[in-house]
Amino acid sequence: AIYGVKTISKMAPIKGKDLDIQVNGYVSLPELTRSSRNYISLILNGRFIRNYPLTKAVIAGYGSKLMIGRFPIAVITINADPALIDV
Repeated sequence: AIYGVKTISKMAPIKGKDLDIQVNGYVSLPELTRSSRNYISLILNGRFIRNYPLTKAVIAGYGSKLMIGRFPIAVITINADPALIDV
């Protein structure tokens, strides 16, 4: 997905690393939401995936900051040893 300057200005970078997994990306501030989960993009080892538990985890990270029926915009890249992944 390609987002405009206005959208990007309301996104925050995320970065995390463990022994086996590295996570990078951008997530929207709670004020920037959509009515669908379709704006949560997950890329695992270079491939776009749809994974409900991971999507749910992204949403849960916002706690009570999102209005009911609203969802964040996110572009998250996850890199991990393929032997550890079962999607």
